[in-house]
Amino acid sequence: MWTEIALSLAVLVLFALIASSKKPSGIPPGLWGKPLIGVMPSHDIPLGDQVKELWKKHGDIISWRMGSQLFIFICDYRLIKAAFAKQETQDRPPYYSFKAFTEFFEAGIGTTNGQVWMNNRKFALHHLKELGMGKTYLGEAIKEEARLLVEDFRKQVNRPVDLPWSINVAVLNVIWQMIAGTRYDINDAKIIRLHKLLNEALACFDGPVVYLDLFPSLVYWLPFWLKTRLGMNQIYENSKIIRTFIQEEVLNQHVKNIDRDNPKDFIDSYLVEMEKRKNDPESTMSMDDLTYGLIDFFGDGTSTTSATTRWAVFYLAKYPEIQKKVHNEIDSIVPRDELPSLEHKARLHYTEAFIHEVMRVASVAPLGGPHITSEEFELGGYRMPKDSIILGHLEFCHKHPRYWEKPNEFYPEHFLDENGKFCAKKEGFLPFGIGRRICIGEALARMELFYFITALIQNFTFTVPDGETLTTEKSTSERIFAFPTSFKILITERT
Repeated sequence: MWTEIALSLAVLVLFALIASSKKPSGIPPGLWGKPLIGVMPSHDIPLGDQVKELWKKHGDIISWRMGSQLFIFICDYRLIKAAFAKQETQDRPPYYSFKAFTEFFEAGIGTTNGQVWMNNRKFALHHLKELGMGKTYLGEAIKEEARLLVEDFRKQVNRPVDLPWSINVAVLNVIWQMIAGTRYDINDAKIIRLHKLLNEALACFDGPVVYLDLFPSLVYWLPFWLKTRLGMNQIYENSKIIRTFIQEEVLNQHVKNIDRDNPKDFIDSYLVEMEKRKNDPESTMSMDDLTYGLIDFFGDGTSTTSATTRWAVFYLAKYPEIQKKVHNEIDSIVPRDELPSLEHKARLHYTEAFIHEVMRVASVAPLGGPHITSEEFELGGYRMPKDSIILGHLEFCHKHPRYWEKPNEFYPEHFLDENGKFCAKKEGFLPFGIGRRICIGEALARMELFYFITALIQNFTFTVPDGETLTTEKSTSERIFAFPTSFKILITERT
């Protein structure tokens, strides 16, 4: 009897699963695939490139069921803007990999939702602006980090080298002075190790662990050792090491030495506000929340900016004629005994165009951050069902012939008007995302990119070493970020 009951239940569950696997009416065209598994993406082609091929057949809004998850890719700037302006698209998906990175706390900014996210974002924006983000006086602090970065690059000249990790530390130091009131030596071994651990964790997000996100039910069925083999353990352990550093060497020192009447940085301000609101039922502030917010700043605040700086060096080496133009422009405007700064920025039209072209072509976050629909809505005549994962194809917009004269070429003139003046606002250009989930550090990142890249251009010439081949092709395995592959570069000091 029990066998018959078990078989009947199994059949009912099977029919229910198959029924739920039928393609809903009204959703965008695309790939649906087999019951339960959908259509899995190829591992040999970047996901963004696979979506580009689907665009040729299906148009600007594409549905693709992977595992039990329905993904909707939007490949048009105006549609992306419309979609991410909606209240229904403000949440991040509850990926198991995201939760593992925050050790299953609902904390920080990058992957939280609802009141936690709104509170943290509002607090961070307000206090970062108070501490100088986007303001002219912050430029002096960035210029000093640029000077130290140039000094470190001088140690690498006249021999083929990998670009030094000091780039990451210089970028971190800018935001860390606002966040924690401190900076690190540009070759600090501990900080470089933490950056490498962070990059390892980010690489895991692009690996087999994706199956736990595409098939959430596996989380409850797979044994721990198999989750470990999929890379989940490395995400968890690397995050734990970074968290321990943040708590022991940053937060504990602030708790011991804080002057509550004169908070000197972001951490102090958070601790003071948390104490004030400890009896407020609407407050979501906690030490765990602060810890993972700091990890967000440590990672998101440095990884993409340092990666874009590396891409800039590679494009300078690949296109010597473009490098010569930016050299000539900087030499004609900036005195040789000082670094470029904001006072020169308005006249460095071609240099600004070069930096923005790097952001366009590199597209370090090609598909942006994933959003999940909290309720169903309509876009472009199609249904966007509840719990769909929405991705704006930023790289596709950056290379769409609708917006760019030479979409597949590196062409700084895209950002120059007919008079050769730099034109910052371009439809189809959204390297920091768009909508309420736009990168909160955009203003800071733009300043850092200007100071660091112009300082390196002013002081060095970058070339491809004899016998080396430099390719700017993206890694086929990357799903979230498009970081440059390491290549040897010959750095020559300009005199």
